[in-house]
Amino acid sequence: MSRSTGRRVATVIVGCAMTVAALAGCSHPPAAKPAADPDTADCGAGARAIGGLQTTFTSLSSELNGIGPASDRGDLADVERRVREAARLSALIDTDLNTAAGTMTEPLPRRAFTAVANAGAALHDSLTQLARAVDGASPPQETVDSVQRSLHALDTSVEGMRLSCSTVFADSTVAPTTPAGPTPRPTPAGPVAGPGIRR
Repeated sequence: MSRSTGRRVATVIVGCAMTVAALAGCSHPPAAKPAADPDTADCGAGARAIGGLQTTFTSLSSELNGIGPASDRGDLADVERRVREAARLSALIDTDLNTAAGTMTEPLPRRAFTAVANAGAALHDSLTQLARAVDGASPPQETVDSVQRSLHALDTSVEGMRLSCSTVFADSTVAPTTPAGPTPRPTPAGPVAGPGIRR
């Protein structure tokens, strides 16, 4: 694989590192124990599984972030090693979150965590294909596109998980907010100001 192709691979991986960093950011348990309704109980179980994967997310982010520097050095053997290790770590997301989802009784959180698990499996498969391609000639565009699709699916599924379990992931949930406007000043007592006076 040429150095220019290594840079192209590294560019594709940047989005993945950002998504994994977001996952690591929501892997801390909630500060307060939420109410034990079925949805929240399932979300809590999923959050504990995410927390148990924190080392995996940190290692995965480290491997992905190291691909760019390795490519810049022209160390294609290190690029391949990092892609293979990232693929292995991605498989752990699939295994652990599918196990957690299998214990859930409520459909919404079960679907949300299963979607993240499936995205982890897809990322594993696409990175494995990429590693095989890196070992030989320049990877075909379809292989690079497959990694990009997997990254997008992981990003989408993580956002869906956060929104489905917003009581658990409240601190890391991204939701549109309306900025608060200025506090209206109280109307003074007495005569109303004439039209020529503006505050």
